[in-house]
Amino acid sequence: MGDEPRALPLPPGFRERLLQTTPDVVSSDEVDALRAFCAGEGAVEAAYVCSVERTRDDKTWSAVRFAVTLTDPVDGPDDSRSVSLELATRLTDRHPVLIRELGICVLADRAVPAWEKNAVPVFTRR
Repeated sequence: MGDEPRALPLPPGFRERLLQTTPDVVSSDEVDALRAFCAGEGAVEAAYVCSVERTRDDKTWSAVRFAVTLTDPVDGPDDSRSVSLELATRLTDRHPVLIRELGICVLADRAVPAWEKNAVPVFTRR
């Protein structure tokens, strides 16, 4: 028993906490660009920007994130992997500054209520 190797503790993981976001977190020009981008992407049902607090290795910083919901259900990463990559590529091609500043992610359906509560909607097809 005393000779068994001990597992090393895992480093702290990456966490992202949504913060209550006000509309001034992005400029009207950025909102217009995001809205136009989403309108041209048939797979996008809605889009949001949200202030977040990010933590990794005991370091914390603030950021603003861009997230979309899809017209098709998303339960896990495999449900949206190809669409996520396509959207990221097209947003990078059309708006390299926005992708660098905000990134893009596809929300799992279970995450939508938290984003609706904290984020600013920038597009909806509903």
